Amino acid sequence: MEQALADVHFVLPSPEQTMGGGEPEPEQTGEGRLIYTHRLVLARCSPYFEQMFIGQLALTGPFPVEVPLPQWATRPAALMLLSHLYSGGDLDESPAAAQLGRSDT
Repeated sequence: MEQALADVHFVLPSPEQTMGGGEPEPEQTGEGRLIYTHRLVLARCSPYFEQMFIGQLALTGPFPVEVPLPQWATRPAALMLLSHLYSGGDLDESPAAAQLGRSDT
C-alpha cells in the first residue's frame, strides 16, 4: 500500500507487549509494526470506524491517525482482515474478524 496516501496506521504490539513472549516476528519490530490503510475504507465497512472518522465523534486530525492493535494481534491476521475489507467485504461477515476476535488465553 502506498504509505504516502494512507491516513490510518494500525500499530502492532511491540515484542514486549505480545502475549506468550518468545521471539518477535521480524515484521513486528521497528517500521514493520505499522500497517497502512485508509479511513474511507474502514468507515465504509465498520460502524465503529464510521463514527470514528465520519460521524459526530469524528477525529479532525492530525492525520495519519495511529490505531494501536491489541496485544494478541498478529500481522498476518490484520492483513487478512484488511484484504477482506478492501475487497468489499463487511467487517461483521469476515472470517478474519472472527480470528482476530478469538483469544487463545
